[in-house]
Amino acid sequence: MTIFLRNQLKNTKITSVERDSRQVKNGSLFLAIKGERVDGHDFVRDVFEKDALAMIAERELDTDRPY
Repeated sequence: MTIFLRNQLKNTKITSVERDSRQVKNGSLFLAIKGERVDGHDFVRDVFEKDALAMIAERELDTDRPY
């Protein structure tokens, strides 16, 4: 498991924990999980565009986002 965190937000309160990228909003922690039909890792860019604070991933990702 790898934890990706925006360094400037280390002391910020997480307001929700989401595994569905469509439910992510400002303050969310996103759980990138590979499911039977959808791989949450495919939505990394989307969740950070929705202002997710952090993401927990099952594998290392090729992303330009801070972690």
